[in-house]
Amino acid sequence: MNEIVCTDVCKSYVSKAERLDVLRSLDLSLPASCTCAIMGASGSGKTTLLSIIGGLEGFDSGEIQVGNHKLHTMDEKKLALYRSETIGFVFQFHYLLKDFTALENVALPAYLKGAEKKKAWEKAEALLEKVGLADRKNHFPSELSGGERQRTAIARALVNEPILILADEPTGNLDRQNAESVAELMFRLPELSGATVILATHDETLARRAQFSFRLNLGSVEAV
Repeated sequence: MNEIVCTDVCKSYVSKAERLDVLRSLDLSLPASCTCAIMGASGSGKTTLLSIIGGLEGFDSGEIQVGNHKLHTMDEKKLALYRSETIGFVFQFHYLLKDFTALENVALPAYLKGAEKKKAWEKAEALLEKVGLADRKNHFPSELSGGERQRTAIARALVNEPILILADEPTGNLDRQNAESVAELMFRLPELSGATVILATHDETLARRAQFSFRLNLGSVEAV
């Protein structure tokens, strides 16, 4: 099973002027193939928590296990492999490569990971079909709507078959109609791919649609 378990996780930022405790003995446990929303005020540590679980940022103490991966025991080389093979990232901004088509943007991570070009492109094409963009695969980001760009970014996050999708305010830059389309897709990802989805959001309406919802406050999470 690919459960996510955080135990007694602490994270602080220290400068000459102050010490900021972002996460304080945080505990979080999630089953495989679920959807989870993390809420909290701006600066509460939502992005930090996602970055730590995704292996992008270190933590001071505690333990984090994602499936069989124990982040607290891993060096940077192992963390890089973990990010590549285990995690799919979806950010508030799509970060698509402007000179590449939707199909090329989605296929590129698989190709860079070592997949044959034909197989990488076939996987990308299948994923674009799953997210409703089969007829837009040869369009460049500038030719796609905001919602289409974000759906392309979601397909890209899925191409290496991650067990965990981390999404940071994935609908934050979208109008209402596109936000609804992307939200619907995000909550279908466990069904489409088997992955667990953790998303950070300030939108309580969006968070209520997740199977599990938590609020991050004073460095700890509490169930909502």
